[in-house]
Amino acid sequence: MSYDIDYFNHFITNYSSYFAHLPKETESSRRPELLSEHSALVYSYANTIVQKQELNDIIENLIGATIPEGMNTKLLQSLIGDLFKKSIAYHDLGKVNKNLALC
Repeated sequence: MSYDIDYFNHFITNYSSYFAHLPKETESSRRPELLSEHSALVYSYANTIVQKQELNDIIENLIGATIPEGMNTKLLQSLIGDLFKKSIAYHDLGKVNKNLALC
C-alpha cells in the first residue's frame, strides 16, 4: 500500500477542508498544511527513518516477542506489522471528527 498524497486526498472526503497545522501569526509566508499532506509526509519520513536506521529487524523482533507460543507466528507478525504501519499512516485522521475538539 502506498500512503502517498493521492491516497489521502482520495481517502479523506473534502480533504481540502482539513488541516493538520496552521501557520502562526508570525509565519505569514507559510501556508496551512493539509491533513492529507501531513499524513503522507509523516508516513514517508517514518519509512525513511526505518530504512536509514535499519530498524526493520528490531521492529519485527519486538512484534515477534509479543506473540505467545503455539500461535501462527508468521501470520500474526504480518498482521501486526501491517497494523503498525497503518497506525503511523492514520495517526491524525481523528481530526476529521467534528467532535474531536469537544472532548
